Amino acid sequence: MKPEVRNRNSDIQILELQEAFLSIESLEEYYSNSILNVQKMKIQIEKEYQIGLLVDAEIKRAIDAKTKEEAISIINELNNGIAPDDNPISDYIVVECIEADEDLEFSYSIKKNAKVKSKYIDPQNAKRQYNKIKQYESILISSTLSNVIIIFEQYLAKVYQGLILINPKKYFQNQKIEIANIFNRSVRDIVIECVNNEVESNMFDSLKTLSLISERESININRFVNILDEFEEIYYRRNLYTHNNGLTNHIYLSSIKDKYKKGLDINQKLVTDDIYLRNAINMLYKVVGTLFYEIQVTCNPKYEKWKDRFSESVFELLYKKNYDVAEHLYFILSSCKQFCFRDKAMFRINYINAMKQQGKDALVKKEIEALDVSIATEDYKIAKLCLEGRDAEVYEALNKNYPEPYSAETVRDWPLFINFRESEYYTKFAQEHADEFDTFIYQFKEEEDLEVE
Repeated sequence: MKPEVRNRNSDIQILELQEAFLSIESLEEYYSNSILNVQKMKIQIEKEYQIGLLVDAEIKRAIDAKTKEEAISIINELNNGIAPDDNPISDYIVVECIEADEDLEFSYSIKKNAKVKSKYIDPQNAKRQYNKIKQYESILISSTLSNVIIIFEQYLAKVYQGLILINPKKYFQNQKIEIANIFNRSVRDIVIECVNNEVESNMFDSLKTLSLISERESININRFVNILDEFEEIYYRRNLYTHNNGLTNHIYLSSIKDKYKKGLDINQKLVTDDIYLRNAINMLYKVVGTLFYEIQVTCNPKYEKWKDRFSESVFELLYKKNYDVAEHLYFILSSCKQFCFRDKAMFRINYINAMKQQGKDALVKKEIEALDVSIATEDYKIAKLCLEGRDAEVYEALNKNYPEPYSAETVRDWPLFINFRESEYYTKFAQEHADEFDTFIYQFKEEEDLEVE
């Protein structure tokens, strides 16, 4: 294939990656805003309906009691107890135990003219309101997991389609075309239809399609770090929430790796919390980014543009403090043998910085010791000083040939200087170059008013 054709294909794939990253970012923002609203609503419900929820919990505990005596004791303690507002429960509600044959039945009466509205005292209403919030949470979980897989499959379909068009022989084997189509339609239309049919027929199981692409293109998503095992678990968990309300079944347990099965039984509700969902979104970033990298290195390794656009996208993730994803993708970039020393060194520096911001001190120390910048230019030497936390030397090096290699704006904005910006040396540096900043420099002094310089 001619270089210009390969480059044009890479340009298309760059746009597809950027579109996928934008979709993931939108999902991230949607989830963050939604979970914040749900958490606020939950706190409000728990506060407003605290009496009703307390009564409901105690009645449930009495129902679950092993003996009548234990159940009656629980209800008596409740009636004689104190409400969350430090007033007697009996000021608001009284619960009664009624013997019915061998069982107990429970009833309650809400006091009139209570200081709290009856809808907040009624245990059934309180439970109903709380369950609505739990449903909101469940819907959000299902929606988020579904969108993770939808974005993945949309991107994978575009990748698959593009790869088929680049080299149809890899994917079309012994495929037949009706003779009538040859006479009635153009070759281009026939090819497009065949490609679309091939993509659609293989997207019912997108993990198998990914495996097919990996085999035909000789790529390995797990080349540097195993991320597919975890993403597969997310994929099958999505299916559980879509079809089984998050309860484990045989399909789920037989599909995921053993390390994710520990402590799980059939019909067990999976714990899918905020940490899990944010990690699922990050795993989507990693899988999409790694797939893009693997295809470019395999199909068009000498094209500088894809490397530049990809590294810009990863830098944006670092800038936005998504250190988990930045660490993974910078590790891959810094490990590529085809890149020049200068690029790989800076990718490694950003990789180390991403780990440092996550508190991975032991790994950071090991990486810094192995980072040799003795023959590098001044910017790399300053970068290593930043990673080592040698703020005084960073300050001296920045001023040595200022504004080279780093301007005041770069020091203010770049993730590389995030820890340096917390030091007294940055305050001093910022004061000395205040005319180059777009912001005021505030300095606090003991027993003096605030000075603005």
